[in-house]
Amino acid sequence: MVVELCLASGEKKTKHKGKHRGGRSATTDRALCLFVNAHVLDGPRRCRRHHSNLYYSNEKAPLDDTPCCDRCSPRQPDICCDICHPTEVATMIPVRNDSVAKPQRVAGQIKIPPYDAAASETALRRELHQWREVVARSSCDDYDFYGPDIFLHFKIIDRIVDLVHVGKLKTVRDLEIQTRWIYAAKYGVEILRIVELHTPKDPLPPSPFVTTPLVARSHENQLAHRPMHPQSPLAGCKPQRALSTCGACGQLGHRRNMRVCAQHPQTTTSGGSENIPPVP
Repeated sequence: MVVELCLASGEKKTKHKGKHRGGRSATTDRALCLFVNAHVLDGPRRCRRHHSNLYYSNEKAPLDDTPCCDRCSPRQPDICCDICHPTEVATMIPVRNDSVAKPQRVAGQIKIPPYDAAASETALRRELHQWREVVARSSCDDYDFYGPDIFLHFKIIDRIVDLVHVGKLKTVRDLEIQTRWIYAAKYGVEILRIVELHTPKDPLPPSPFVTTPLVARSHENQLAHRPMHPQSPLAGCKPQRALSTCGACGQLGHRRNMRVCAQHPQTTTSGGSENIPPVP
C-alpha cells in the first residue's frame, strides 16, 4: 500500500505559479515518501541514499578528471544509511535517557505581612549594609562596576530583617531556605551574630512553682474535717443535709413552692378554696 501511494505521483518536477506559488510539487512528495519508506522497498530502492541521489540528480554532476583536492574528488562513503549498515549507524547515535528525574520539592518561603519596623530592626538593617560594604570590597573583584549588590542584594537584607521580625531566623539552614542567598553557608554564622546583637533578649519564662498562702480554717471547719474516733457513736452515721430555707417566708424546713408555706398562693387565697373552713 505504501509503495503504491509513493509511485502514484508524477515523475517530473512541476513548478506552480500564480496563486499556487510556493506549493509542494508532486515529485517532492514522491521523493520524500520513498526516502521515508525505503525499508519496505526491494532492490536498489531499499536504500535511503539511493532516493536522495535521484532527487538531487547527483549522477548528472560533471566529473572532473583531475580534482584539485581530496574534498573535491568524489568518494564512496563507508557507511551508507541505517538500512544498509544498521549496526554502524546505531553506534553513531548516542543512547539518550529521556526520563527526567522528579525534582525535590523546595521548602516554601514564609509570607510576612507588612509591619512597622522597630528601632532595633532599623539598626540591624543599617549594620547589615555596613557589613556588606566591607566584605564585598574584599571578596568581589567586580565591586567597582556592580557595587555591593553583587555580593548581598538589598532585597535579601530586607528579607533577613523581616525574618528577624517574626522570629523565623534561628539557624544557617533557615537563612539558606528563606533567602536563597548563594553565600548563606559561608557567611551565615556572621549574619546570625549580627542578628543576635540587635535582637532583644526574650524575658525569662515564669516559674512553674507558684506559692499560694494557706487560708485559715474556722473552728467549725476544723471539726467537720477532723476524722472521728472509730468507737464514737457518730462514726457510722452519715452526715445529714442542711435544712432548706424558704425563699418566701424565710422559715426552715420547706421551700416556697410547698403548700406548708404561709406565703403559698393557694394558702393566701380568700375564696373558692375547699381547704378554707366556711365562716359561720
